[in-house]
Amino acid sequence: MLTNLKNNVKLGGYYRLTDKVSVGGGIIYNMQDEFRTTIFRNTGGFTLTIDTTLMKLKEYAAFISPVYKVNSNFSVGLSVKSIWQDFNIPNTVFVNSINVIGIGTFTDSSIKKQRFDVDVSATYKVNGSFQVGFNAMNLAGTQLHADAFVPGQANPPLQNQRSFGLVLCYKWQRLNVGADILFTQDDFYDVALGVNYVPFNNALISAGMTVKQLSYSFAFRIKNFRIAYINDNDRMVNEKGKGKYDVLNGKIYGGFIFDLN
Repeated sequence: MLTNLKNNVKLGGYYRLTDKVSVGGGIIYNMQDEFRTTIFRNTGGFTLTIDTTLMKLKEYAAFISPVYKVNSNFSVGLSVKSIWQDFNIPNTVFVNSINVIGIGTFTDSSIKKQRFDVDVSATYKVNGSFQVGFNAMNLAGTQLHADAFVPGQANPPLQNQRSFGLVLCYKWQRLNVGADILFTQDDFYDVALGVNYVPFNNALISAGMTVKQLSYSFAFRIKNFRIAYINDNDRMVNEKGKGKYDVLNGKIYGGFIFDLN
């Protein structure tokens, strides 16, 4: 489990059924809220500007993933998932004048989507140190709203979630270095670079960054506890309960890892 306790939670696990078959599962939950300036306009041209319209967005998914080990070097996997998206859009405001004071009643549109989709993946160990992987995601072509809050746009745009990834991992003694290259259906998306190191038993130091989005993270694990600092380049907005210091505004993650034998 890994969470910042505000707007992001990740939980996953796996279990080996036989020497060749394992099954994994997990959930991911994201919540964003933000006050936005909203302009309401009637047919007569009258406009009303509200600077405290609360916008809320929730996105979450659940996964189950069986994996088959073909031989000691090659494995294939399948992931079946359910994806949800839920957010509001300002729709209308009714202003009732009481003693020359305007009282507004606000009505939002609610947009909810739920879709099923599948991923397929494969990993191959070239040798004892080098491993490559491939992942084809959202093959059913699920479309989700790309941006819920586009100013001046009544219908948020839809974006196809189909994408493809290539993974490279090199291991040398207690050091692992990896790269994850991701392509959407239309073009290149981003490259993620990561490194982790085991300084001593029961400890792990890791760091990562994305080349295009310029987000980065640092993490330290000691036995079953993990703490991380994740800078997402302000792509995860959480302003309703914003803390006094930005560094604590959803960027400190903590979690637990249990290895059951």
